[in-house]
Amino acid sequence: MWGFWENAWQSFASAGLTAGAATIQTMMNRAWLAQARQADRPDLFIADNVYFRYYWESLQAIQRITDDRNGMAGFASLKFMDADVVYDGGFQGNSTGNVTTLGSGGSWLSGSGAPASTMYLLNCEYLFLRPHKDRDMVPLDPDRFSVNQDAMVKLIAWAGNVAMSNRFLQGGIGA
Repeated sequence: MWGFWENAWQSFASAGLTAGAATIQTMMNRAWLAQARQADRPDLFIADNVYFRYYWESLQAIQRITDDRNGMAGFASLKFMDADVVYDGGFQGNSTGNVTTLGSGGSWLSGSGAPASTMYLLNCEYLFLRPHKDRDMVPLDPDRFSVNQDAMVKLIAWAGNVAMSNRFLQGGIGA
């Protein structure tokens, strides 16, 4: 509706590229440049298992292991420019759980992890945690007592939202 407020979104299809380890850095460059505004630039990349693996594999050809304790299996953490690149693949690398393990009843992890073939670029300077004024770590009554042990549980309620003040500086990469 309002173009100035939209996220900067990059697509492999619209760029005429096939997603893979050979092209992921090209798309990350384009997405980073689309969101950079002098010192305002993405400081966190959140990727599903597919795009994280593509980025990881694109770096392995140039990786240099200098410390045996930290570099036995590759990178301890990944960076792009000055931003952290984190893996958010969910249970066994997908966002719907493992139905063959859980049976035909569905998943206990629906909604966890990044969506398939997606990488988000966040500028955390414009993200804020806004707790509700009446539910900001408020203890609930009554206390809960266990019948088979000498213990008490106190429930604590929290409600709130993550808000942003500049959506234009948030973005992503997709198929």
